[in-house]
Amino acid sequence: MLIPAFGLGRAQEIALLLGKGLPDVPVRIDGLARNISEIYERNGAPEIFTGHVARVENRLREILGFHNGIVITTSGMLTGGAAVPWARAILQEPESGLFLCGHQDEEAPGRQLELLLDADPDSPREIHLRDPNTQQLLTIPVQAKVDRYNLSAHADLDGLLKIIDEANPKAIMLVHGEPRPQRRFRAQLEAAKRVVVDNRETWDSESPTTDTRSARWRHPSRYSGRAGLR
Repeated sequence: MLIPAFGLGRAQEIALLLGKGLPDVPVRIDGLARNISEIYERNGAPEIFTGHVARVENRLREILGFHNGIVITTSGMLTGGAAVPWARAILQEPESGLFLCGHQDEEAPGRQLELLLDADPDSPREIHLRDPNTQQLLTIPVQAKVDRYNLSAHADLDGLLKIIDEANPKAIMLVHGEPRPQRRFRAQLEAAKRVVVDNRETWDSESPTTDTRSARWRHPSRYSGRAGLR
């Protein structure tokens, strides 16, 4: 089984979950996910490479000899990295599987796999992968089982509100998300007397007020003070 995963955080989370939940199943970590996992361990994070969870030491040899277990590697969208040679081998095996667990951009090979989940079973099952060494575009037949598991790295609304209550920041800037949910979220924050900074505006942290209507705003082009977001 192949699990393409984002190298920072997601791959390590999956490795820890599998190491605990399936302690007898061999798990291998490759690519940038392996390198980042080693940095995690050197800096006091929980041990990742323990029990049946190990590094891929010789990729070509392990791909050729792979018969059982789970491989976690980058990139999470199959756009490059060690995931490409692993997917090239595993996707052509009917007894194997590939599980997606993160967002897939519209142009990514991972998105091609997502579309196959709802495609006509009689339509051609194939995706295009770009060889990371030659940059050649490869057409790969998909015979393995493909599935998707939602493993979000983002907090939901209740989680975000809890974090804000605990951190009690002086100001909040909403920088990521769709416009409509952002507007609803902003309304909730302002109803709770939180200061919400407009994008491309600078909040003066020297202002003692927490009233969003009277907080002092300065456009960046006119700003020369010391304050930022705090």
